[in-house]
Amino acid sequence: TQVTINCLHSLAHCKLWDSNEAHVVIWENGTGLEAVALLQDCIQQNQWESWVELLVSPVNLGFTGGNNRVIERAPALSYLHSCR
Repeated sequence: TQVTINCLHSLAHCKLWDSNEAHVVIWENGTGLEAVALLQDCIQQNQWESWVELLVSPVNLGFTGGNNRVIERAPALSYLHSCR
């Protein structure tokens, strides 16, 4: 969880977020409620809600399962972006 938070802090300095040209989706893969709370708090405290989306799985779907759930979000996000 801390590695993810560190990554978000690094990404926060990118100018892509100002132009809404990118979006970060985090898949919390069943690590537990403490990890979810830490990530939610970090996103809210830093006001990153406009470019970070946290999706939570109640069970660990494994590396491939987690990646597939995030990839499923990509077409919808691309379509929404193109409609603006």
